[in-house]
Amino acid sequence: MVTDLLAALLAAALAAAPTAAPANARPATAPAAPTSKAVHDEDLTAATLAHPVSLAKVEGYARAVRQLREAAARDPAVAKPFKSGAQFSSIADSARRLEAVPQVKAILDRNGVTGRDFVLTPTAVLAARAALLAEKNGNPAPAPAQDPPAVALWRAHGPRLEKLVEGFMGDLRLLGAP
Repeated sequence: MVTDLLAALLAAALAAAPTAAPANARPATAPAAPTSKAVHDEDLTAATLAHPVSLAKVEGYARAVRQLREAAARDPAVAKPFKSGAQFSSIADSARRLEAVPQVKAILDRNGVTGRDFVLTPTAVLAARAALLAEKNGNPAPAPAQDPPAVALWRAHGPRLEKLVEGFMGDLRLLGAP
């Protein structure tokens, strides 16, 4: 399935992300990977693990992405933060770039999604899916996928999440997100 492939790719990418955890992060069982200068002010793995996910949050995210795609078809300025080509430098910078476009912020707000949610929700959801795939194949889950609440969400709502992920990933491609 497309979602399985995306989850596997995300797991590989997150395994290479910086893993120096802040004091309040859950401990990882694997040794830390080398840090990357691309994420200089936040630890993507720790942020993903700390990001709360729920079915309602994923549904809100999926609605927001669909509405952003529809709005971008009418007004190209809406797609600007997704097509900017700006290098990912931090979660906070990415969230600020999204929220700086009034139309984008209005759509996010209407769906109960913050800029930070927009950056981290798909990462957390796909990382948890990667954990289930690893488990199914008898492999240990990568550190960012060791998120019991997100994995439990997949166990409880797998078919619904599959549809939501396939929908928002398609909408993101049409929106022009990398």
